[in-house]
Amino acid sequence: MITFEELYTEHAPTIRARIAQRVDRADVDDLLSDTMLAAWRSWGTFEDRGAPVVAWLHTIAHNVIVSYYRKQRPANAPLEAVTDQGDVCAEAEARIAFADVRHALGRLCPRDQQVITLRFAEDRTFEDIAAQLGTTPSSARVFSHRAVKRLRAELAEEIK
Repeated sequence: MITFEELYTEHAPTIRARIAQRVDRADVDDLLSDTMLAAWRSWGTFEDRGAPVVAWLHTIAHNVIVSYYRKQRPANAPLEAVTDQGDVCAEAEARIAFADVRHALGRLCPRDQQVITLRFAEDRTFEDIAAQLGTTPSSARVFSHRAVKRLRAELAEEIK
């Protein structure tokens, strides 16, 4: 097993680039530090289950980014302060559509849910998805295609 120092040296640039795709440039280094600190705190209990350790780091980084955006969201702000009046209907429609997708996604098998979440919610590459699932990138593409096909069928069922 590698040391944490080796892990940091090898994977920090990749994790930093991933974080930089999702947050303001000014916050990237802070979130990388938070990610690596969380990884360091969990390093003693990390279990190698065959997936690359970088997949574990990506999961930690994702959780740190989610926390970052939750903290950015204004708490109990009036709707008018968050959106313009003209956008209220569009936002309501988007929330309804999202609820429909989430409901249909919940009816899929766990692997389909995971693939769709990784690909579209977390914007992961097929290589990342393959690492997470312990398969090849080609298989991850096939899984993604089939999962989307099944999700479309579930959404069509909901409309009927």
